Amino acid sequence: MSRTYHRRDLLSRSLKGAALRAGLGAGLGAGLGAGGGVLEACGASGSNGTSSTPGATDANGTPLQLLAGPIDTNKARPGGSLAIGTWSEVNALSPPQARWDSTGYLYGNALFDTLVQIGADGLAHPYVAKSVTPNADHTSFSILLRPGLGFNSGAPCDAAPVFNSLEAVVHGCITGQSLKPITSITSKGTDTVVVKASEPWPAFPSYLAGRLGYICSPKMLASANQGATTPDGTGPFSLVDWTPNSHLIAKRNPRYWQKGLPYLDQITFKPIIDNEARENALRSGSVQLIHCQYPRVIKDFFGDESFQIVLDKLPPRAEPDVDFIMLNVAMPPLDDIDMRRALAMSINRTDLLDTYGTGIAAPATGPFQPGSLWYSATDYPSYNPAAAKELVDRYTATKGSPPAANLTTIVGPAYSIMIDIVQANWQKIGVNCQVNQAEFAQFLTNVVVGDYQAATFEQFGATDPDQNYIWWSTDTYAPPGKISLNMARNRDAALQAALNDGRASTQIEARVAAYQEVARRLAADLPYLWTGKAYWAATAAEGVVGLTNQKLPDGATGIGFANGTFLVHDLGLTG
Repeated sequence: MSRTYHRRDLLSRSLKGAALRAGLGAGLGAGLGAGGGVLEACGASGSNGTSSTPGATDANGTPLQLLAGPIDTNKARPGGSLAIGTWSEVNALSPPQARWDSTGYLYGNALFDTLVQIGADGLAHPYVAKSVTPNADHTSFSILLRPGLGFNSGAPCDAAPVFNSLEAVVHGCITGQSLKPITSITSKGTDTVVVKASEPWPAFPSYLAGRLGYICSPKMLASANQGATTPDGTGPFSLVDWTPNSHLIAKRNPRYWQKGLPYLDQITFKPIIDNEARENALRSGSVQLIHCQYPRVIKDFFGDESFQIVLDKLPPRAEPDVDFIMLNVAMPPLDDIDMRRALAMSINRTDLLDTYGTGIAAPATGPFQPGSLWYSATDYPSYNPAAAKELVDRYTATKGSPPAANLTTIVGPAYSIMIDIVQANWQKIGVNCQVNQAEFAQFLTNVVVGDYQAATFEQFGATDPDQNYIWWSTDTYAPPGKISLNMARNRDAALQAALNDGRASTQIEARVAAYQEVARRLAADLPYLWTGKAYWAATAAEGVVGLTNQKLPDGATGIGFANGTFLVHDLGLTG
């Protein structure tokens, strides 16, 4: 029996006031792409290196591939258990409800599968779906499922639960904001679901590699909080026990649709928030694999051949997370472009990245990095404290008092290093700057409702730049005091036009031109003061395999370790 969901069903549901505020903790912090669009509040981290990228060097010119230990490419043996130390914990295990960062996507990849996966070529490849076929103008997408799929509970996985899962995410009070072009979802028979959009949307399949693409059983979605603590997916593992802030234990799914996988009998995730404690856990053997974004810890493992280091490796179509300071451009004094320019010109990024980034970091001047398909040079301000002070002096003379720009970050000693440097830079040009730290949940609430002036952030990693539409668009703008997913509250008609062009065009040349214009407009408006490319590494003990060269069902190589997350079904042990 076929079923159809129409967008008007969602529009009839209020997203205002208390209902939306209640959804903040559940929905914010999660992009919809494969590890992309992730919202994280943290300090500047550094460069997006890769142990296999020619020319990548540390501050002394030493090739990074010579600093990292060798990668074990042997085939895993069946059996064994593996413990992974994660940098954070999540609030729930339900894709429609949870606030997921890179740790959440690791949990998701263990317990669920997505309809597609992103390959090393940056394109969407079939995964649980056998194919995703667009119509000629990319306004309709036919999703054909593989036969014989089942959930961990034993229930069949056919078109009906796929329909339910897609509908649940589109109905999400936060996630639904990313999916406004969807006008209808229809199940046809037992093996096909058709998604229709109001406009051409060539990037849509990439959304099926993330939050939108995780498939949950009907029983799970019908349970309390849509299965927040009772996940039932088609993934390689099924939940044994989850004690938040202690561990998540999952066992091998004997019904897994990829024959012979997973190799491991059990996988355990241990949230270890402190970076040095996570490093010590790996060295002591209490975990065998960690992911990390803190350059000081990452550098500690360079040259140590008793550990394997896999650094971010992204295809030209994908983007790394970027570290930046987000400005609330709807409130004075940061509603003044000259003030934003002064703050940008005053930050000594070399000092910042050498100190926080320990000499292995590289600066960024926009969301797209050199080597990216979407990159082009912009007029982002260069370091010029003298010119910055002139702008501040002019502002002070006009207003009668010096400007103030308070800077907020999340609680943690690592981030205090970064904000202390920025505070000193801003005070040198005459800006009064107070710094403070907030717990993550409160921090997110403050920025979404506009109760901040400047805040440290890491975000915008995406497998397609369209996945960042929600954060940059005027469509998601609201003034301070109201919920705004355009958290910088930047409104620029030229930027919006470029975002629309990038979303709707089916020609790659036109999309490239559109996103290059996006970068230029962000450099002109300065809602974000870019500091560095986020530096992620996965570090493993000897005998751990499966982090690289993962094969997808169609024979393509997967994207691998990217922006702090990876597929876990190929992980295994050789010893």
